[in-house]
Amino acid sequence: MQKILLTTIFLLTALHLMAQKRVVSLSPSITYTIVQLGAENTIVGRTSYCPETDGSVIVGDVLTTNIESIIALKPDVVFSMAFTQVNVINKLRSLGIEVVNFNTPSTFDEIAITTLKIGKHIGEPGKTQAYLSNELNNIKALKEAIAEKLPRATNPYMPQNSKTAMFQIGANPLWVVTPNTYMNEYLTTLGIYNIVKTQNGQINREFVITERPNIIFISDMGDTGLADTEAEQWKKLIPNCKTVIIDANKSCCPTPQFYRETLETMYKAITE
Repeated sequence: MQKILLTTIFLLTALHLMAQKRVVSLSPSITYTIVQLGAENTIVGRTSYCPETDGSVIVGDVLTTNIESIIALKPDVVFSMAFTQVNVINKLRSLGIEVVNFNTPSTFDEIAITTLKIGKHIGEPGKTQAYLSNELNNIKALKEAIAEKLPRATNPYMPQNSKTAMFQIGANPLWVVTPNTYMNEYLTTLGIYNIVKTQNGQINREFVITERPNIIFISDMGDTGLADTEAEQWKKLIPNCKTVIIDANKSCCPTPQFYRETLETMYKAITE
């Protein structure tokens, strides 16, 4: 009986490995998503900017890709996004390799849809549904807490209690989060008005000083210490303005888990 059981386990394991997809990810956010799904063992190739995964090979960075390295890995699917060059995608497809190219999500809903598509293509719909369901429940609970603590977040008719903010993601030149992006949703979910109204993310400091936001969120910009310097400068330029440094790896990386963790950090920062 034990022999039969061991044989069955061996066969099931072998079948699972045979069915397991071989994935090359050319986007850090996609790689993080797969890791968060608990399916990192499907990743055979990644960029140097992606998180490390056991057994995976670096096939380039965000802007350049080694096509020969990808071909050698014999992937079932290659994921790309935003910065992947069109000629790389076309070349891989001409060789019969499936390439799934995603647009950068502009809302949380689009992040969720991208996650579902990734799960489908790597053959892990069950893990994806469980992961996404858990994060949706966490975000729902967080939004309920926000609504209770910050009534203005769910009542657009309370301008007298509303705060204004800027979310800085670059320093020289000054780059900021603009409307119609998933990062702007962090602010709107908290009932905070973004002082930036245009789609041009590059602004000047004089504009910020004139607008005098109540809060300035600052991406840590690779943990270089630059964010701390920026925070001190803003405090001098705009007295009584609260500055909050945010993890760029999470806030600028569109995965459901990172979205929720960033929103939690911002919520705690403004309610302390």
